Amino acid sequence: MKTYLDTLRPSEKRLVVAVGLVLFLVLNYWFVFPHFSDWSNLKFRIAKAHKKLDEYRTEIQQAKRYEPEIKRMEGDGYSVPAEDQAMHFQTAVQTMAAQAGIGFQSVGRVTQRTNQFFLELSQPVTLTSPEEALINFLYNLGSGASLIRVRDLGIRPDAPRQNLSATIKLVASYQKKAPVRPGASPQSGSGGSAAASASSPATPSK
Repeated sequence: MKTYLDTLRPSEKRLVVAVGLVLFLVLNYWFVFPHFSDWSNLKFRIAKAHKKLDEYRTEIQQAKRYEPEIKRMEGDGYSVPAEDQAMHFQTAVQTMAAQAGIGFQSVGRVTQRTNQFFLELSQPVTLTSPEEALINFLYNLGSGASLIRVRDLGIRPDAPRQNLSATIKLVASYQKKAPVRPGASPQSGSGGSAAASASSPATPSK
């Protein structure tokens, strides 16, 4: 039985082979050649993933070394109840200003910003004072166990050039209390069972 190529003339056979070769090259150019770099890209991604995994493992192994430092930082500031934090912030600023002999010209509104661990309160103030009093005020803010720090500070001489006019943004960070996980206490469980036994009708004795 003759095949299709056997029925063709030599020139027609050459044409069919040429068309097939061109079609083969076109298909390879479209579907095969673009994927030549896939293996190298895959090896690069695997190496990058292994490197990141090693970094994570290294940090996890150092977790115990970080714990004492975290506890030390947590103990730097004393605890202030959440309902008293804004009042504590304003009172502390006023007290330190009075100790330094400074009076505020204007006091801005207290704003707050929070994250997973801390509540940050900030307040802008403007004042005019002698140089020594301003230095004492700034020193008092950063000394001891004070939670208040200066974030922005702008200083210029006043009009008579005898005192300094300052614009200060004060911030204080307070620790947020960890949420209490709900759970039944043993007392409530025993009380509930006692209440249930008390509420159940007594079985008459025979």
